[in-house]
Amino acid sequence: MGPANGTTNVVALFVYKKTDVVTADSDTITVNLARKIVLPLVGGKTVTAYMAANDAFLYVGTNQSDQAVVIDKHDLKSFTTLGAGSPPAPVASITADSYGYVTVTFGAPNTSFAVFGPAGEIEENGGGGEFMLNDFNAVIPASVPF
Repeated sequence: MGPANGTTNVVALFVYKKTDVVTADSDTITVNLARKIVLPLVGGKTVTAYMAANDAFLYVGTNQSDQAVVIDKHDLKSFTTLGAGSPPAPVASITADSYGYVTVTFGAPNTSFAVFGPAGEIEENGGGGEFMLNDFNAVIPASVPF
């Protein structure tokens, strides 16, 4: 993720395509920018970005945005936004587990969460801080609001 359109507060997802050409003598690798997706999120120099994925969807948010974005990985074009709570609160974490469940947690002034299943359906939501434990990422529980 990075700045888009020369500004520092816009968030964009850059998608790259890696191509390997393997011969008996060598392996030639090329990496090209395939797509840039400008997201309706707030960025900036001090922003913290959060991202997790399952087989079907990519979940992205920042601590400066009171909504997260869910991107369909099959076309990398369509996305939906989601927010939680009233008054709105910024994204505090996005975590996933190895079964395809993703949790988006929103922080102060209110604390709420939403858990999404492997097919993108909402499984659970409510008040309080939640996160997914897994065996492939580190999570600092003190950074997740409870």
